[in-house]
Amino acid sequence: TKVFAVPAEASAAQLTAYRDAWKVRGIEIVAMQALLFGRPELTVFGAPQVRDATLRHLAAMARIGGQLGAHTLVFGSPRNRSVAGLPLSEVAPRAIEFFRAAGQAAAPHGVALCIEPVPRAFGGDFVLSAREALALVRDVDHPGFGLHLDAAALTSGDEPPAAAVERCAPAIRHFHASEPGLVLLGEGGVDHRQLGRCLRAIGYRGTVSVEMLHDPARDPLEGLRRALGVLLDCYG
Repeated sequence: TKVFAVPAEASAAQLTAYRDAWKVRGIEIVAMQALLFGRPELTVFGAPQVRDATLRHLAAMARIGGQLGAHTLVFGSPRNRSVAGLPLSEVAPRAIEFFRAAGQAAAPHGVALCIEPVPRAFGGDFVLSAREALALVRDVDHPGFGLHLDAAALTSGDEPPAAAVERCAPAIRHFHASEPGLVLLGEGGVDHRQLGRCLRAIGYRGTVSVEMLHDPARDPLEGLRRALGVLLDCYG
């Protein structure tokens, strides 16, 4: 929405122009996130018509991602996937049905919708851990649906980060180098050096992207330089 007021209405020509504007600067778009930003009415476990609308929106995001050259759509959005009030017996079947349909919509565009574990400390109540995310990916069993891991979430989870990475090795499609609160990379207490070693040990060849917020009290370019320094030092 920072680029297109209504992203789903962006034309192929507009998307190509945006992709090329970054490409000439040596930057390739590899992933998208905040897929449901500003759309609280779209939910995974809502009424059938709500779920259908959510799937249509995600299909539009997949089209955009594919045309921008991305390979991953990171699905965090804890409020949009809340299971509050839903009988426990209905959660797994409905989740599998929804995410398989989402994967089927994403795959033709050359992208995968990747579930991100969101622990309770970050507002989640469904797929809280890497273990649960891996189980969902296996149950959905579709090439258009995969697993995304986040450094801050792993550090805040119920399993040692190294064990979680090793457990999920075959399924990891994308990884966020991040800190709790999305502070400047390297300043939030996450052991990125250990996580980098873990990813290399499992033979991970996917993308590691930095996820952080700009601190208005700091020079943005200096923040980027410091974050990239941590990224290259720990994950390069």
